[in-house]
Amino acid sequence: MPDNISIGNTEVIINRKKVKNLSIRVLPPEGLVKLTVPLRMKEEEALSFVRSKEAWIRKQQQKLKGIVFNRPLTYSDGEIHYLFGKEYVMRIIESQGREGVNIKDNILRLSVKTNSSTEERERLMENWYRQNLGTNVPELIRKWEPVMKVKVKEFRIRKMKTRWGTCNISKKRIWLSLMLAKRRPALVEYIVVHEMVHLLEAGHNKRFYSLMDHFLPQWKELRKELR
Repeated sequence: MPDNISIGNTEVIINRKKVKNLSIRVLPPEGLVKLTVPLRMKEEEALSFVRSKEAWIRKQQQKLKGIVFNRPLTYSDGEIHYLFGKEYVMRIIESQGREGVNIKDNILRLSVKTNSSTEERERLMENWYRQNLGTNVPELIRKWEPVMKVKVKEFRIRKMKTRWGTCNISKKRIWLSLMLAKRRPALVEYIVVHEMVHLLEAGHNKRFYSLMDHFLPQWKELRKELR
């Protein structure tokens, strides 16, 4: 049996041991899947077991994502942060020079003044997220306006605790959650499309969901990932 296998988009790490039964674990923080297999078990039997657990694996991974993206942050050296779904290790650079955030060699470098507070570091990160989201969203709006035959007059970004986005239909204005900057691009696009569809249908009714099916057939899977 190989050291790892792929089930859909999920890589499963195989570990053969002197045990009686199969066991499978989904490990934090990324949702890595590890399968422990008895030494003499046939490969086909182990693969069948993993496939039978695919729905359970997806459910556990979704739970872990919720924990990862909503955990309390200290903005300290070695902490994990995300930009558009990609994971970066934070490194704190203390100096009296310019404050800011940049990514180099897959390291997120947060330049701060010496003895900066958690609140000051959080503010710098939020400004950086706002800039990144503000750069990417206009491209999505331009992409979908001719497809939907609607016009977004304005979009804004703000911190939201319970929503990913809202739409002011009369003003044709879209509001987006700042925390979308942490999620992968397909999820950002889903929220943009969702709010733009409200320019065609105000309520969450049969017509709204029919339009979502038409414009973004995979929207239900994307919605599950965000929850």
